[in-house]
Amino acid sequence: MQRRDGKRSRPLTAQHIALVVSCIKDWPDTRRISWEDVVDLAAVGDGKSRYEWGRVALARNAEIAAAYKAKVATFRGYRQTGKLPRQKPPEVEILEERIAALQKKLEEQARVLNEYDDLLVRYLYNAQQHGISQEVLEGPLVPVDRAQTDVARSKSQGGSQRGRKHLEVVK
Repeated sequence: MQRRDGKRSRPLTAQHIALVVSCIKDWPDTRRISWEDVVDLAAVGDGKSRYEWGRVALARNAEIAAAYKAKVATFRGYRQTGKLPRQKPPEVEILEERIAALQKKLEEQARVLNEYDDLLVRYLYNAQQHGISQEVLEGPLVPVDRAQTDVARSKSQGGSQRGRKHLEVVK
């Protein structure tokens, strides 16, 4: 597709979008930013090989538009108060990210717990429908006869006395 200036149009790549967003975030808070500045930040190459995306193409991208609006809001706050917003120390930002991740994990675990609760109710209901009482379902498990399983295991491992003595000596 051709642009008005005759150059072929290029799509914005994810890497280029990330680069433009980081350039907008690095823009000084004490200087006003305009879309012309963003177009210059997004431009690629020099001289005749320079390629610029238009303001509309850049503003259409949600990440670039959000970064631009945030930077404009920061500058307006500086212009009105004369003070820059307080920057959080990196460790606070890391802890906030960790808190957000833990909260997300907690919400996921709460969802899984609710699913298990629903499953238990369904099992109890179905058991009652088939004539199994809740007392039977809540009864203790049958104890496992370890002697029977140990004998079966020893036979499957060769089970000879000579082999056992050899194992005991090696231990």
